[in-house]
Amino acid sequence: MTAWSQWRGIHSVISDREQAQGANRDAYDKAVDLATKYLSYKPRTRRELEEHLKKKGCSADVISSCCNMMEEYHLLDDLQYCRMYIESRLESGKGMARIRQELLSKGIDRYTIEDALPLLEDLPDERDMALQMAKDAAADLDLLSMDYNEKQKARARIARRLAGRGFQTDAVFTAVRKAFDEREQAQREEL
Repeated sequence: MTAWSQWRGIHSVISDREQAQGANRDAYDKAVDLATKYLSYKPRTRRELEEHLKKKGCSADVISSCCNMMEEYHLLDDLQYCRMYIESRLESGKGMARIRQELLSKGIDRYTIEDALPLLEDLPDERDMALQMAKDAAADLDLLSMDYNEKQKARARIARRLAGRGFQTDAVFTAVRKAFDEREQAQREEL
């Protein structure tokens, strides 16, 4: 079913439901039109839709009714949005701390985030991801020719990069230490 045919079906049900509301019907129809167009581009959170409708001049009660209807027809689902968002961000190499913060800023509450985690099939191990990224960053370093201060600066730079991607502090320090140890060992074996 195309988005347009789904929208037409929803819109006819809404129109029947709203006939009793008289003057408020036009405002509600306008909100539904705005919401369906806004949701047709990409998935959104409830808060994002509410803010969009508010910017477009819809009243609070119309916004609430419209969002409830969108949830009823599964066009707006914060739990599924959360699941898709986590999968996407993990694939792009982000850590869970950063992903949680981004979801919170989009209006997803902590409980919904925690409820979405079991829905993910193959949740990668964050420590393994951090270690692989640290190894990749240390791969070009000549650790044997570096003095202690240069090594510390390189460790700090890689640790900042991993922390900025949202990895837990203990995972970052463990990954950087292990990556540097393995890189140094590999360079010794090459000699």
